[in-house]
Amino acid sequence: MHAMTDDSARHRGVDTDQPLTERLQRMAWLLRNIPASSVATFAVLSVVEQEPHPGMAICAAVQPVASLVADTDVAINVPLLHRLVDEGMLAIWHEGPPPGRKGRLYALTAQGARRLAELRCRVREAGQRALAAASADLDALSAWPQESLRVSGWAG
Repeated sequence: MHAMTDDSARHRGVDTDQPLTERLQRMAWLLRNIPASSVATFAVLSVVEQEPHPGMAICAAVQPVASLVADTDVAINVPLLHRLVDEGMLAIWHEGPPPGRKGRLYALTAQGARRLAELRCRVREAGQRALAAASADLDALSAWPQESLRVSGWAG
């Protein structure tokens, strides 16, 4: 079926990849220390890693990280997709004729796959640092006398 006439949820940008969207929501706090442009790039490249998607579906899938870049000059929108095409991270692929905007899909390139791997390493390192910090905080809390925790309202 041509993208021009396909009214499936995938082409309308609805529920494009719920597990990916949920993962992005869960890890959004890890991404807060990574530059906004890298967060946006990471999110977009993650969406198209397995298969090409329409622009609106990509934008819908990366909404969980939009708040992380809201205060910056980085927007998660179609112009971002075009910038990633210009940088060689994404390629435009057309699903059947005619090659209009509605039939345009964005696909990951080899260069984009390399960049995604680099960004995954940065996110993994951020996660490991956050886990180490949380572990140290828990150790410090467990060393506090129970009486001081009760006074502060933390113990039952």
